[in-house]
Amino acid sequence: MTKEDTKAAKAYAAYEKVINVQKEKEDSRGLRLVEELVHKIAEYSKIVAQQSTLKVRNAAGQLEDNRLQELQQLDQLRSIVHNALISQLHIVTRYLTKNYRSELPLAGIYSFDISTIKDRQKVGEWALLLADALFRRDIIKQ
Repeated sequence: MTKEDTKAAKAYAAYEKVINVQKEKEDSRGLRLVEELVHKIAEYSKIVAQQSTLKVRNAAGQLEDNRLQELQQLDQLRSIVHNALISQLHIVTRYLTKNYRSELPLAGIYSFDISTIKDRQKVGEWALLLADALFRRDIIKQ
């Protein structure tokens, strides 16, 4: 396995801090919200990986017509899951801001600059980095 990206390590550090603070406060609701976010991140990263594989095969001319249709369906599914991930991230961020203002940074679990939290591309990039970090630690399975 390759060395972990610095941004992925930073994403994991933010995640770990949130989890530790919530465990310390025995905040089952907050932990459940983060767990739902992690589930959406795992689902999103799986779809992106599948889509990437199909895109490479398509570029090489190795994709049958039925797989091309699958690629289009995956693209639609990725958009839906990405939207759900963004919504869950906003829910978690609002919850953390309301309940942990003094213990956590404003961005909470989101390790990128808070001003980019509405940027779809940045949120997707962050989610894939956190997915990589969680995968490396066996917190999520691919």
